Amino acid sequence: MPAVFLPKQLIDSRELSAGMRADPQAVIETAEERYRRDIEALARSLADSGCSVAMLSGPSASGKTTSAHKLAETLGRLGRPTEVVSLDDFFLNIAQYPLDENGEKDYESPYALNLAEFSRCMEQLLRERQALFPLFDFTTQSRRAERRPVSLSDSGMLLIEGIHALNPLLFGGSMPAAVTRVYIGLRNEYRLPEGLLTTREIRIVRRLIRDDRFRAYPPDRTLAVWDGIVRGEERWIKPFKTQADLLLNASFAYEPCLYRRIIESFADGQPAGVYRDTLNDLARKLACFEPADEALVPPDATIREFIG
Repeated sequence: MPAVFLPKQLIDSRELSAGMRADPQAVIETAEERYRRDIEALARSLADSGCSVAMLSGPSASGKTTSAHKLAETLGRLGRPTEVVSLDDFFLNIAQYPLDENGEKDYESPYALNLAEFSRCMEQLLRERQALFPLFDFTTQSRRAERRPVSLSDSGMLLIEGIHALNPLLFGGSMPAAVTRVYIGLRNEYRLPEGLLTTREIRIVRRLIRDDRFRAYPPDRTLAVWDGIVRGEERWIKPFKTQADLLLNASFAYEPCLYRRIIESFADGQPAGVYRDTLNDLARKLACFEPADEALVPPDATIREFIG
């Protein structure tokens, strides 16, 4: 039975800021403990389900990758040794990507994946309990020559994470009944003195910071592709998220406080134009939050996927 989506939680920026001024470590630890409990509960649900494959989907910058690995660690402690596979490794070489309606390469389409190879790998893994999976090099935007051995023991589990993980196209149009579907998303929004800071804005902030720190992409490059990412989510993720069996909230109440100074620096360094306007708008909203030191964030926190 598909999971029931809970309403988003609305956090008041002034109350959060007051808490961060009084005891920032306590606010951060409370949010981290909530997430740890949710990971534990989700892992137990997966372990008890009897399934051997779980598909984890969510929009860009929702924390899929780190959450998948934390789930795998917890499942291992529960006696279900687990491997994580990223759908990104099934990308075609960039020259083979489909084109969108404007004739541009469509990075968000499931047809940018080698669907036939995914099907072959999964069939072999489930039949023989081992298979060689591809690897993708994002530096060269091409497939790597070497392959990754993946095995599945009788008590083991495979977690497959990616934006298209709930799309039945991966399995020829029909999701197998034995597969458990998990949707990872953000459920916290923030009430400001004027207006809201939305989950989508939190995700673009996460993406801006990660792209800058890990991929050397300047903010204008990330903002230039963001509208296409959102269109892809509307077309390829939202139609399937209500079919998820289990949910995980990957929001952290304190995170706007971390992002305030970073986004202010991005805005200050951006030349005048539409991207400067977008960054200024994000900076204006984040100015409603007490700034926080990144050093307060635990080294194994999911937020580290974005801030380093």
